[in-house]
Amino acid sequence: MPTLTITKAAAVPTIAAGADATISDAGDSIVYTYTVKNTGNVTLNGVVPTDVGPTFNGTAGTLALGAFSPASATLAPGATQVFTATYTMSQLDVYRGAGVASGVSNTAGANGTTPAGVAYSIPNANKSTATTTIPSGAKLTIGKVAVLTTDTNGNGKADLGDVITYTYTVANTGNVSMTAVSVKDMHGTPAAQVGLGSVPYLTDPTGITNETLTTAGPLGAGASTNGTANDGVWNTLAAGATVTFTWVHTVTQAEVDHG
Repeated sequence: MPTLTITKAAAVPTIAAGADATISDAGDSIVYTYTVKNTGNVTLNGVVPTDVGPTFNGTAGTLALGAFSPASATLAPGATQVFTATYTMSQLDVYRGAGVASGVSNTAGANGTTPAGVAYSIPNANKSTATTTIPSGAKLTIGKVAVLTTDTNGNGKADLGDVITYTYTVANTGNVSMTAVSVKDMHGTPAAQVGLGSVPYLTDPTGITNETLTTAGPLGAGASTNGTANDGVWNTLAAGATVTFTWVHTVTQAEVDHG
C-alpha cells in the first residue's frame, strides 16, 4: 500500500535581490520547502513534489517555479525527504500580490513509483497549501517642470502678467497602490521661512489641479481611478502608474520685485 504525505512551507519574499533593494520587486524570490514522507509499507522510487507554482491574489504567476532540489528521491517506508524550490517573481506578480495578507498561495502534492512500477500520487484532498505575504513598499517620486507659456515681452523672462505653467509628474515607484495622491508645493517660499507664517512668493487660489493619468502601468488604466476631475487629487494610483498635475500661474508684481 503506497502512500505519501507532504507538508509545504513558504518563506517571506526577499527584498534585496531585485532592482530596488528596499522593497520586493521583480527579481526577488520566494523559497518553498516541501517535506515528503513515505507513510506506506513499500519503497517508492522517483519521489518528487508536484507544484504548478504560486498565485498572486488569485491570479496565476507569470513565470515558472524553479527546479526541485534534490530532483527526486527514493524513500523506504517511514523515510522523509526535504525538497526546496524557488519562485522568482516578475514585476506584475509583485504588483498583484504586494500588501495582501497571505496573498501568495499555492498547493503541492507528490508522486512516486513502487518497485513493481505502480505509480502513486497524493490525492488532492491530502495535498498541502502554503501562503505568504509580499511586504508592502509605498514609494512616490516627483518631477517638476516650469514652462513660460506666455512671454509678453518676448525676452524669455517671466515679467509682470506673463504666464508660467508648472507640470508635476508623480510616479508610483512602490509595489502597492497609493490613495489620495496630490502635490504640495511651497511655490518659492524660502526654506528658512517655511512654517513661520510667511507668504509664498508665488500664490494662486486655484491650486495645483488638472490631474491626468499619463502612464497606466502593468495593471492597466482600470487599476488607477479618479473620483472628481480637476480637483487636484488622484484617488487611487496603481503601482507602476504615473499621474501629472499642472499649475498655471500669472506673474505678479511682488514676484517680479523679489527677482
